Amino acid sequence: MKTIHCITAGLVMAAMTLVSCNKGTETGNEDGGQGKTPVADFEFTVEPGTGNVSFTNKSTDATSYEWEFGYGDGFSTEENPTYTYDRSGDYTVALTAINGEQIDVAEKTVTIEITVEKKTIDIRLDDGGIDDWADIPWREDVTKEGPVEAIKTAATEDDLYVLVKTTPGQITASANGHLTIEFDMDYDFSTGFDELLESEVGADAMQQDAGFHVWGWRDETGDKRVGWDWIVDGWFKYSNDYEIGGSIYKEWQFDMDFARTSVLANPIFTEIKDQAPDTDMSQFATKVSDDKIRMFIFFRDINWEYVASFPARKDAPFDVQMGEYLEAEK
Repeated sequence: MKTIHCITAGLVMAAMTLVSCNKGTETGNEDGGQGKTPVADFEFTVEPGTGNVSFTNKSTDATSYEWEFGYGDGFSTEENPTYTYDRSGDYTVALTAINGEQIDVAEKTVTIEITVEKKTIDIRLDDGGIDDWADIPWREDVTKEGPVEAIKTAATEDDLYVLVKTTPGQITASANGHLTIEFDMDYDFSTGFDELLESEVGADAMQQDAGFHVWGWRDETGDKRVGWDWIVDGWFKYSNDYEIGGSIYKEWQFDMDFARTSVLANPIFTEIKDQAPDTDMSQFATKVSDDKIRMFIFFRDINWEYVASFPARKDAPFDVQMGEYLEAEK
């Protein structure tokens, strides 16, 4: 069995300072054409013992929001997002409240001192078993549908590991290539696309047996169009299936750094925009999250008929916290 080592930890959050500024025009209420001028404001709380910060939006007269968390590429358009810091320091969080052409920006400085407890994982594919997953818990928050039993996830800063437990006879090695695994890379349901699911997933990247796909790339013939297009050489590898105690186990490793780079390198931002300037670009991810992603896995049989999924198709994709673990030296 592989071992998991611990680093002692604790988290202390210091005070916050509010700096608010209005970068919008002030004529919206006078001419009636722009609507009310928004006022940006927010509060936040830090979960003790972790770097998780929950933000509560207190803005008024806004129709949309943009958050910048002051660390890396941290960005969100959710009304009340969460964010995880993994290093100590002072972070300036900026909330932009938007109403038409009117904006207002509120900034607060979050001072965090972190000595995070992070476990080191040493997961190796094709090692003949799943003992290296022993100390990683089964996820109780992920729903399922069809002949699948349970799922585990473990994510370092750049790699995602997934282990699923399935029912023999229906989910077998023959269906390995007949999977669709979708990722909401910018953690935003409004960007990306899925034409098969009944739920909103905001998929920006997808893995199928043809390889790795990005929403909005050129097709293979070079024609410009909006759709899923694949990148040669993929970015994950299957392990062997393991039959243990009457169940089938499958595990994967995903290179999320490759996924981020591929999404941001999407040529639609230059090639299609040059040729079709009226193209609606709002559905394409222009940023990616280093903090969290969402994912959805569904299995198909040899004829590509739907068999099972994590989560159930009616449910939203499940969250994966990137950087939750440290990678063991290999």
